[in-house]
Amino acid sequence: MRVEKYGIKSTVGSINLEYSMRKLTLGLLAIILLFTSCSTKKNTFTRRLYHNLTSHYNIYWNGREAFREGVKNFNSSLKDDYNFIIPVYNYGDESNAQSIFANMDRAIEKSSLCIQKHSIYKNNKEHIKWIDDCYFLIGKSYFYKHEYISARRTFGFVQREYKDNPIKYDATLWLAKTYICQEQYEKALIQMNNLLVARNNSNFPNHIKQEINLNFADLYVKQKKYEEAIPYLNKALRYSLSKDITARVYFILAQIYQETGNLEKAGENYSACIKKRPPYEMEFQAQISRAQSFQTQNADGKGLVRALKKMLKESKNKSFRDQIYYALSDVAFAEKQDSVGKHYLARSVATSLENKYQKTKSSLRLGEIYFDESKYSLAQAYYDTASQNIPDMYPNYKAIMAKAEVLSELVLDVETIYSQDSLQRVAKLPEEERLTFINDLIDKYIEEEENKKDEEWGDQLAMLNGEGPSFGEGENAGNWYFYNTSLISKGMADFGTKWGDRKYGDLWRLSDKLEVNTEELEATPSDSTSVQNDSLQMLATDPHKVEYYLKSLPLTPEKLIVSDSLLVEAFNNLGFLYYQGLKDYPNAAKTYVDFLERFPENKYNLAAYYALYKIKLAQKEDEEAEKYKQIILTQFPNSNYAMVIQDPEYYKKLNAEKSAAGNFYTKVYKAWSKEQYYRVIDYANEAETQFENDSLYFPRIEYLKALSIGKVDVQDSMMVVLNHLVERFPQSEVSALATNIINYNENGTVEEVEKEEGPVDLELIKADSLYSYDPNAKFYVGIVVANSNVNINALKIKIADFNKKFYRTREFKVQSILLNNQFTFISIRAFETAQPALSYRDNIDNSEYVFSAVLKEDYFTFIISQENYPILYNEKNIGGYLKFFEQKFISNK
Repeated sequence: MRVEKYGIKSTVGSINLEYSMRKLTLGLLAIILLFTSCSTKKNTFTRRLYHNLTSHYNIYWNGREAFREGVKNFNSSLKDDYNFIIPVYNYGDESNAQSIFANMDRAIEKSSLCIQKHSIYKNNKEHIKWIDDCYFLIGKSYFYKHEYISARRTFGFVQREYKDNPIKYDATLWLAKTYICQEQYEKALIQMNNLLVARNNSNFPNHIKQEINLNFADLYVKQKKYEEAIPYLNKALRYSLSKDITARVYFILAQIYQETGNLEKAGENYSACIKKRPPYEMEFQAQISRAQSFQTQNADGKGLVRALKKMLKESKNKSFRDQIYYALSDVAFAEKQDSVGKHYLARSVATSLENKYQKTKSSLRLGEIYFDESKYSLAQAYYDTASQNIPDMYPNYKAIMAKAEVLSELVLDVETIYSQDSLQRVAKLPEEERLTFINDLIDKYIEEEENKKDEEWGDQLAMLNGEGPSFGEGENAGNWYFYNTSLISKGMADFGTKWGDRKYGDLWRLSDKLEVNTEELEATPSDSTSVQNDSLQMLATDPHKVEYYLKSLPLTPEKLIVSDSLLVEAFNNLGFLYYQGLKDYPNAAKTYVDFLERFPENKYNLAAYYALYKIKLAQKEDEEAEKYKQIILTQFPNSNYAMVIQDPEYYKKLNAEKSAAGNFYTKVYKAWSKEQYYRVIDYANEAETQFENDSLYFPRIEYLKALSIGKVDVQDSMMVVLNHLVERFPQSEVSALATNIINYNENGTVEEVEKEEGPVDLELIKADSLYSYDPNAKFYVGIVVANSNVNINALKIKIADFNKKFYRTREFKVQSILLNNQFTFISIRAFETAQPALSYRDNIDNSEYVFSAVLKEDYFTFIISQENYPILYNEKNIGGYLKFFEQKFISNK
């Protein structure tokens, strides 16, 4: 037993000894590695072992984890816009990217440090296997930051430097992605084709074989070449993709089939998407779109309506009700139930609170229906709703806004004609009949009030039962002006809120067009008169009183003249809007004929005759066209209209002359802006023989000539030219400037006046002549701030904090310089091209932290090239450069 015992002890002791020796050996090895392997100058086994271990499990690992965390957060912040065919890959926009700058910058820092400390590059070969991964991680980090130029360069470097490494295929794939995001589709296609050629190579990665079809599909979807994307999307489904990616591919296929008219295939793919249980919003959109696809295929309309109404009742679909109502309208229109379809569209508009795209879509569809039915008042109401909500990127944005504006003008004119006709008819009634008529209106108004209360109570009950309020189309309700007193009151209130209390006239929309009746101000009433007037005023604003209706009636000759003048303006504008704005020739012709019959001697009759001549030609009613032609030629033989009828090229010739004068003036102004005063005088003398009859540009040229003479000659010579200019062109805009100089010359100098008022408001022309446009130059981001209201140093510190947080890998210089007593220029420099500078400017503009203590009116941001910066500093004309910046970089963005 003792021997056995000692034997056991001996065995344990030997094991402990062996374990201790092993620890000692490993410790010594670690020490040897530590002291012999830190250097990257020699390529030995121990050094490679050390650098591979530390690069992978220390620096690279931390950078990769930061990248993965950033991508995860990035993807969770993205939203797809299901109003369009969604892209295969959603990489968001620059505002999304800014949220992960810190993660991506950390990944770039760690990868760069790993390369710097651990790379062993000997004999044209990298011996540390994680270095290529570091470069690739840097490229992807730049990509997610939307810094595509840096990403492109990095992926290109990996392609070239690691030709014998499979990572080159990953770099090629991501280089193609980068080109797609930059909309350089031809270059992306070259990279993708290179992958197709190489995919049979033995070292070609399987994960790229799966993704290559998705990338091709994304390439074609982004270009809206949907038919070409279909085969690649179908090929992608053959691979083992993740559940979410598979659902996304099915959804995109369904959208494409729906867009291209293959509704059966669309329905199949929407169903396949739903079976994959995608995120709820995609599932909801698939259900709605599937209903829209099926309903045109003689499907069970009642079943679809039941299903959609069931979705309406689910609380989780509260924010989607506008889309459900839109789908219900599709079913109704397909079954020829147009009134029901319009009802559902109206409900869609009314329940759309957050989804501006859907509100616009529903409003426009309903507006178009009423427009096609020539119910322009209703069409205008829905077009107006659309114009208030339409996103900037909505298809045909400009055309929609223009049509909405035309309809608003048209309805205003229709209402003016209708109301003035109504008022004149009542005014012509005998007094007793007039009062009886008005009392009947008051009774109807009271009845309408009671009905409205009952309606509101019914709507409240409906809301309690989970239903929306009723929506009548009401296009025939209260057709006559006075029957819609509540609508009139609301309209007057809305008009007053938006435009103020102003008289009808040209350019009445201008908010700064204020009119003051000095006679009313001078005639101050006595206290008793004031009380009496106040009492009458109260009666005149109460629809229950006769005075409310009497105040609008043209009962005096003076009021009748005003009423007729409103009718003339409204008729003329209405005819023009029907004719030019809406191309509605029948209504245009009827309007002009009625106009001429009622007001044969109006100031627009020549224009009305010419419009009728053109309309009848367009309608191929040659006899009618000839009738109006002869009226113009015989009654207005010297008019421009007669000239055009006799010579169709007349206006072209006239416009050519004006264009030549305008171009010549631009040349003169550029010479003036460059202080080439003798050249301006020579140009002006030349213009006297070519453009002396041009009333727009020739006075401007003469004005610049006078100022130039003032620069190089005595002021008396300048005064002669200015006096001649004022005498010959008293209505020209520059005559007022010339008069100011003439009057000011008695006590001041010309230069002081010039500083206050330039020759004309053409700063942009001057800016174009001063600044060069080169988007590939180096750029600064500029912030001009008001000295008196902004703490410059505090703002610079916040800008530095912003850079540290979101641009850790960039070393921007933040400098400030005093422009003048009013403004300081802060520059953030330098950016390689205009695009990253614009991106930075957008990001810092949206930073609540940087400008938290600065009012919006006390700063403005822009970008400026290195070449243009000294010009701006010397000129100090911030307004001129900003116009240049807006035109070159923002309008074309």
